[in-house]
Amino acid sequence: MLEAPNFFIANTKSLKIGRRFCPLNADDELGKASVYVMFPMHKKNSVVTAGDMGDLFITANSVVKRAFKGNIRVLPESTVEISQNMERNDVDAAPRLSLEGIEEVSSPYSAHRMSMSRSKKPLLETIEEEPVCSK
Repeated sequence: MLEAPNFFIANTKSLKIGRRFCPLNADDELGKASVYVMFPMHKKNSVVTAGDMGDLFITANSVVKRAFKGNIRVLPESTVEISQNMERNDVDAAPRLSLEGIEEVSSPYSAHRMSMSRSKKPLLETIEEEPVCSK
């Protein structure tokens, strides 16, 4: 990766949520009919998150829509069987990302932490002013 030293390449087949990135060596040859993605070097030793995969699918969908004029969608492997059974125009029935199966997120402590991190609306109270010449 001499052309882009701050990035590494990973095969999309090796990207699994909850596992570490598996970067390719600089001398590895890229195979045909495989999809490879470039990630910033600071993610090299980190774990693949749902956000990383979401960004990947959003980018893949936008590229496919531009190439095929919006007639094709890119879905994760686990939802391919579900999507084949769905009607082609039924967008609302598409599976959504769920955090229920992840232990770190399903604990009461993390649920409390997530609820506290949401943005809060400011409490708007009326300001009571005193008259200037109240003496």
